[in-house]
Amino acid sequence: MKNKKQTVFILFFLICSNLLAQDDLLYQKTFADYANYTSKKYGVICKMPDHFIDLNKYFELWAIREKTHAGYFYGPVVQSKNKECILMYPYEPFSATDEDSKLGKVMTSINEKLNPQIVNKKQNMTFPRSQIAFELQAAYGLLDSDGYNLRDTISFDFNKYVTTISGKKALEMFNADSIYLYEIPLDHPYQNKYSYCTGMVLYKQKRAAMIFKWFFTEKGKEKEQEYINRLSNLVWYDKMIN
Repeated sequence: MKNKKQTVFILFFLICSNLLAQDDLLYQKTFADYANYTSKKYGVICKMPDHFIDLNKYFELWAIREKTHAGYFYGPVVQSKNKECILMYPYEPFSATDEDSKLGKVMTSINEKLNPQIVNKKQNMTFPRSQIAFELQAAYGLLDSDGYNLRDTISFDFNKYVTTISGKKALEMFNADSIYLYEIPLDHPYQNKYSYCTGMVLYKQKRAAMIFKWFFTEKGKEKEQEYINRLSNLVWYDKMIN
């Protein structure tokens, strides 16, 4: 019997369905309106990095692979002026509700009872690690088109694929608890030009997670850390507004 779809996969599409049902976007198609929205609703300050321009792309679905459901909605999308790097901001920061968390626990419990002999306890991760693992499994061809593991006994070593930065550096850069960075192999270059993709997730306990995607050309990849550093202090977890 196949494992149940990962909890985050279902939660993601519940959120997306809600967004798609709306007649209008959550904010006007400008970076300023996006920044105003994330600040007021989530207490996350966003500023445009230096030497980047707005490509005026909002509510854009980008999938890890075309034949899987592993993806997210992004926007704004900005590009470095030298065109060696593209950065996708999350259209909507990911904030799981108490109901979502309860659903996740119920699904895990059902999964363990239905398939106790093959459940890999390490796979029952909390968000955002579960989302990252799901994206990487899709990227490496370990999921079928419905989001199931191709092999029930598959073991995924999170730390092998993901660099986790926490402590002082995460606080100084984004006032976050953790920064997750992971390489995503692409089926084909994004926009037929950007051959490299790096996922970046900013996480702070009890706050919405910020899910970014970086795309690089060959030259851009050589300066990847420089580009990421440009975002330092320009995305910032501020005090929540009650």
